[in-house]
Amino acid sequence: MSEPELASPSIATHAPAPLSLIHNAQFIEQPGLQHWLTRLREGAVAREQQRTLLFDELRTFAQWGLGTLRLPAELGGPGWTVPQLLDFVRLIAAHDPNAAHALRNHFLFVEIILSLPPGALRQRWLLHIADGALLGDANSERTGPISKGGASLLHKIAGGWRLNGRKFYSTGCIYADWLFVTAYDTAGHQHWVMVPAQAPGVELIDDWDGFGQRLTGSGTTVFTDVFIPDADILVEDMARPGAVPKQGAFAQLYLTTAVAGVIDGILHDATRLLQERPRNFPHGTTDSARQDPLLLEGIGYLSTWSFAASAAIRTAAQTIDTLQAARSARLTEAETAQAAQAASLAAAQAKLLVDDLATRAATRLFDLAGASATSTTLALDRHWRNARTIASHNPPAFKARAIGDLHVNDAPLPRFFF
Repeated sequence: MSEPELASPSIATHAPAPLSLIHNAQFIEQPGLQHWLTRLREGAVAREQQRTLLFDELRTFAQWGLGTLRLPAELGGPGWTVPQLLDFVRLIAAHDPNAAHALRNHFLFVEIILSLPPGALRQRWLLHIADGALLGDANSERTGPISKGGASLLHKIAGGWRLNGRKFYSTGCIYADWLFVTAYDTAGHQHWVMVPAQAPGVELIDDWDGFGQRLTGSGTTVFTDVFIPDADILVEDMARPGAVPKQGAFAQLYLTTAVAGVIDGILHDATRLLQERPRNFPHGTTDSARQDPLLLEGIGYLSTWSFAASAAIRTAAQTIDTLQAARSARLTEAETAQAAQAASLAAAQAKLLVDDLATRAATRLFDLAGASATSTTLALDRHWRNARTIASHNPPAFKARAIGDLHVNDAPLPRFFF
């Protein structure tokens, strides 16, 4: 009996696929998923030009259980490794990096919950994810301390709390079912708070005005007297002095994976352009562009850069798997810290390499097709804009400096947000 096909992204009424579909090691080859990815790529330019958000596409993603890829088998997930997950994320990003980026905080939250010790809190949120919930993140603010939380406040009331605040860079929140939010109580203690996206007093505003990644929902989220029950306060301050870091390397590497996907997308578009180009440059070495060795050389470089980016992501992803295994095995604090440092180093090194390759690849694309490739109907400039926007989350100078300090002075890498 053949596997069922995935629903078309534009048809939200199709029944969700059984989670057994994603236990299939060859599930990426399933015709339905290929159809979803093809639709994602084919609609990327029109969505960008018309600012059409990815509601249908990401809801289909959730309905088919694809947000559960890291969940263990006992919860209905396939228990993918981090390298397997990021391979899939890179594939999504190759078709539309907006979709991959919008899902970043969902998969980050999954990693955070998986890193918690067994207990009711961990079990509750893993079950939410198993039920198909998508998670978003509303932490950063335009002003205030870098430790996050800023001016967002929690006031204790009978039976719970009231949350007031205004967040920006709320990536993925506009598509999410739940938001995880940082805020301070009146005593100055930071808390992580879980908020239903549709709760009264929550306003999600699509006002992200970056020149790239326009459809990630990275705009403003406003909380006005939002009621938060005690059960939805995650008491631990995950960035307090002495706290164990919670998957910072994963958060960083996920972004770099999206950039690697952009390189894959550039290779796809460059290959198609050369295959379909009706004429060559006036001084080309052949009449046919697709036979010109100089243009074929350009494709060779793009393919090699895609290969290098993929290898860097997989190598770094393995160190994060090792870190997660160390946490699960409850190794000593020193052993876990060593694994965390290795993961942070690999993620930072991958970023420095992949970001550079992406901007070079986005430029090389236009050397293959000439002025006609600058047509706004093709929107090929989106590749550079998207890669540059993602890479700008963390300036490379700070990564390179910390790596140099580690090598020369044996200085530890930063513990948080690195």
